[in-house]
Amino acid sequence: MNRSVRVAVVAAVLVFAAVLAGEEAADFNVRKDRPRIMLTPERVERLKDNLATHPIPGDEAAAKALKYALSGDEEAGTAAVEALMKFDIPEEELKKAVASDAYRWAAAVPAMYDWCYGKLTEEQRKQFLERYGRIVEAMNGKSWGGPSMPGSNYYFGYMRNSGIFGLAAFGETPLAEAAFEDALVTRWEKSSLPYYEGAAKGGVIGEGSQYDRYNAQYVLWLAEALRTATGRDILKETNWFREFAYQTIYSTTPTLTHAKGLDDAYFQRFPFGDCEKWDGHPDVDEYIADAMRAIALEYADEKVGAHAQQYLDEVEPPQGLLGWIINDGRMVEAEPFTDLSLDYYAPGAAYLYMRSDWEESATEVMLQLGTAKGGSHYHLDAGSFQMLRAARWMTKESTGYGTQFAGCNARDALAHNTVVFNGRGQANAYPDGDPEVLALQVTRDYVHAVVDLTKAYRAGKSPHKDRDDNPYCARAVREFIYLKPDVLVVFDRLLSTSPDVEKTFVMHFPVEPKYQKLETFGDIYTGENGGSQCVFQMVYPKDVKYKVVDEGKVEGKKAADGFYQWRLETTHKGTQETYFLAVIAALERFDLEPRCELKETEETIGAKVSQPGRSFEVHFRKGLGESLGTMAVDAAGAYGHSDGKLPARIQEISVDKDGVHWGPPLEPLFPTDPATLRKKPGA
Repeated sequence: MNRSVRVAVVAAVLVFAAVLAGEEAADFNVRKDRPRIMLTPERVERLKDNLATHPIPGDEAAAKALKYALSGDEEAGTAAVEALMKFDIPEEELKKAVASDAYRWAAAVPAMYDWCYGKLTEEQRKQFLERYGRIVEAMNGKSWGGPSMPGSNYYFGYMRNSGIFGLAAFGETPLAEAAFEDALVTRWEKSSLPYYEGAAKGGVIGEGSQYDRYNAQYVLWLAEALRTATGRDILKETNWFREFAYQTIYSTTPTLTHAKGLDDAYFQRFPFGDCEKWDGHPDVDEYIADAMRAIALEYADEKVGAHAQQYLDEVEPPQGLLGWIINDGRMVEAEPFTDLSLDYYAPGAAYLYMRSDWEESATEVMLQLGTAKGGSHYHLDAGSFQMLRAARWMTKESTGYGTQFAGCNARDALAHNTVVFNGRGQANAYPDGDPEVLALQVTRDYVHAVVDLTKAYRAGKSPHKDRDDNPYCARAVREFIYLKPDVLVVFDRLLSTSPDVEKTFVMHFPVEPKYQKLETFGDIYTGENGGSQCVFQMVYPKDVKYKVVDEGKVEGKKAADGFYQWRLETTHKGTQETYFLAVIAALERFDLEPRCELKETEETIGAKVSQPGRSFEVHFRKGLGESLGTMAVDAAGAYGHSDGKLPARIQEISVDKDGVHWGPPLEPLFPTDPATLRKKPGA
């Protein structure tokens, strides 16, 4: 964190103390007039006109409080004050509960105190400040959701409530001073900003595709309250919200997308982590809408603001309370996505998003190279992949929050497109380390990525090794090539602790896959979904066993039908060192499946894949070195022939006011030591 930001934060607290002591504070001011939380005199006048035609959304009590603040409606004010004075958290919950949803969810309560200030009596103000200040103090003292958990939805909710209370009650009680310091110093400066630069860099919060949207919007409530009450803009103190906007754009489906069991299609987001809503097909709701609207306004003079507005114009998500408040007549000119790169990478979570183009019929791929960190809602899904085409899911993880599937639950590795050893995936807890991305390169024709997952499978220091550790895995390195527009190649270098360990490649289909045996090229499984089909072929090894599992065959009470998919398990046994080479294609329903011809040498395993109008040939080196193999593409038309080596290095990406930027192409290198090429996994 730079010195000017730190000085500003500390000055805020020191000045607050000076105000309480009756001293003048010239360099930092909280407005004395009310309402001041998210409202300015100019905004109040503009929003008055919206009341008649656009009802205030969200919580009923908050809507009435805001209506009173804008129009002076006495009936609405009386109802809001009644609700405000009733808000409380039981003493038992404050003292003994791990956390409080009732407190975290009630975002508008401290704002309502400001909005209804003129309606409250002196006694009511005193009662509320004592009660709510005591609640804030108790919740900030809890370890769960505390400063050491910056990715948690409780952390962000507590920070928002604490900061807004400090602003709303500024100068009235020492409890507000303590709350203000907890929000802006303990959490924002010391925890949030480092988190944004580390585990969340690139815009991904580790709570998953349901909870991440809460966390982004929670901070924007506080940011807007600070901006209107003090003029301070904390969004300018981090680049993260620019990154969040682009991660949201890239992680959203290109068009209205179909979900299992529903007639109406809608824009969806790639799921990850605990996601118990939307039957496993995350919607773009008011939380995302309000966040993107706030970002569009914040960066209205930058590319990211224009792109955030384009997102809102295309997706047309519903509006929440925050969005209603900031929709005060300001306009942002949208800019099409076509000038953006087709690929985006979030380094913190190591999530990679790729697409064939920006059209509605595009193919889009998500690679979960790493683990989204910082929260408690993560799954054992490092190395997983998901793919859709023309508004239909080709392969998708089976998501949920503890949802039970046949043979696993939503958190288990079997619910994702991963590799398991004797049925076990990554470490349940206390992993030896995070997955390590070894290579990432974006070219005109393809994207190449490699991740070493080994440490994520092992938990050598766990106090419960029998529960957490995967004793069968000695090495797991997964490599991807996405050949645009429609083919994903997956290559696994696996080493088990004995030859008897079963290694299983897990792949999900939203529809039941059909088996075909092709005389020339081997076995394939095809899943037809609408006008598209997903074709899967295990090119290497040939001596594998297949098993199709209907994940909906569970006993007892089931979740909604949309959660359940079909799981294809491809298993190999008998060698300690195993390589999986799989080709997955997203095609039109009646297109010919790719023809895959195995190409094996002493040092490489590869395939020649032929499609109408083009072919490509890839060779993966069995060992790891400065180069991981070669790739050659022959295509009809403008592209022609291209070839290149697959270097074990990472192409950098950055986000700034001008958009998304990939670094220069990597110079491919071969190892200087030939022995490196023969190095076996785990050696």
